[in-house]
Amino acid sequence: MRRLPFIAALGLLAAPAFADDAPASAQHQFIEENCGKCHNATDWAGSLAFDTIDVDSPDKDSAVWESTVRKLRGRLMPPPGEKQPSSQSVDGFVKWMEGRLDAAAKEHVDPGTVVLHRLNRTEYAREIEDIFGLPVDVTTILPKDVSSDGFDNVAATLQISPSFIEQYISAARNVARQAVGRIQVRAGTHIYRQPGNDQRYQVAGLPLGTRGGMVVEHNFPVDGEYSFFIRDFHFGGAGYVNRVDHPHRVILLIDDERMFEQTVGGPEDLKAID
Repeated sequence: MRRLPFIAALGLLAAPAFADDAPASAQHQFIEENCGKCHNATDWAGSLAFDTIDVDSPDKDSAVWESTVRKLRGRLMPPPGEKQPSSQSVDGFVKWMEGRLDAAAKEHVDPGTVVLHRLNRTEYAREIEDIFGLPVDVTTILPKDVSSDGFDNVAATLQISPSFIEQYISAARNVARQAVGRIQVRAGTHIYRQPGNDQRYQVAGLPLGTRGGMVVEHNFPVDGEYSFFIRDFHFGGAGYVNRVDHPHRVILLIDDERMFEQTVGGPEDLKAID
């Protein structure tokens, strides 16, 4: 029966040194006993004086308290040779301070600062394509971006100088001419020849389910009426015309929109050619 009070006393000693709602005086006492002997306004060890810092408002000196928490958690402070607090008291103070720092961080979120900077070449090209639907080769109209640690979108390196302004104005004129188009332009012809790829299989860039064909990228200078000539046949030896023995479905797509579709080849076309 006499062991019960002794066990209860041990339980009290093993309790955490600080609760989440522990009074600030306990935190002051921990700092004063374990840190304040060296880190004070007189000794100024490590250029740190805890007697000039408010323990009750850790958000005012969050960098100092975060460093303190890391050193206490790693048992780096107090230094070897000095009187060491119990692990329970250290863990209790660390838990209490982390809770105060986290709460302060949620109440006072620091959005940081963004340095005023220009777009890099990749961003510029994407913006032009999003606005005008116009692909632009920025390597021919804008200077190369300076990279920092392998990144070319760092604000500190994307500064504006008089020479950059001149080059961007020139690039803007170039883009504007392409976006608006040329009012006075002569009729012309562009010929795109089929590359020497295998027409028995699906071609990259064309819809699934198709076989053969070709993909070209053409920028029309002005709005108007355009004629397309698709020469799917070609003459072989001895006057023989290929690709008319069997019917084929020919489809013309412009910006993924089906503009023309017709079956060519087969007995009727073969007879007409003969």
